[in-house]
Amino acid sequence: MDLVSPGFVQRPACGYTLNEVIGWSFNPSPSPPIQTDISKPYELLISSTTNSDAAVYTAKLKNAVTYNAQSWLPEIEFTITVIDPCLTTTLTPFTLGVVGVGDAYGTITQEAGQTIETAFNEPDDTAGTTVGDQSICGPKTYSIVKRSDDSAQSLVTI
Repeated sequence: MDLVSPGFVQRPACGYTLNEVIGWSFNPSPSPPIQTDISKPYELLISSTTNSDAAVYTAKLKNAVTYNAQSWLPEIEFTITVIDPCLTTTLTPFTLGVVGVGDAYGTITQEAGQTIETAFNEPDDTAGTTVGDQSICGPKTYSIVKRSDDSAQSLVTI
């Protein structure tokens, strides 16, 4: 988040010096996803790969300004909402590879002691696609089950 230096141009050029001392405060504090850089006092870097950082933070910029023997303390306060995209991510549609032949086409039959192999392309989720890292929401767990009532069953949980 770059608030861009407010810039100060003297008209006419009087030769006075503008001095600013900029400070940030955050609530709650500490605020792990929000970082400041003293070389860029009007800029915040907001970044997190930790789901527990999802929260609403209040940021306050205070500026101690001195100019031509005058001083004042302007400030601005605003909220920053860090969300956990994994709470609302959706999985892209996927299918298991082709198994079975004839009447058993598309059916996986597991018998004790036998191993069944089938092609499986791990589904992507929208949060991982957005940031280019499918591991962002953590590992996916896959379960293949058959319900006694033959109703649909989710194969993937995040």
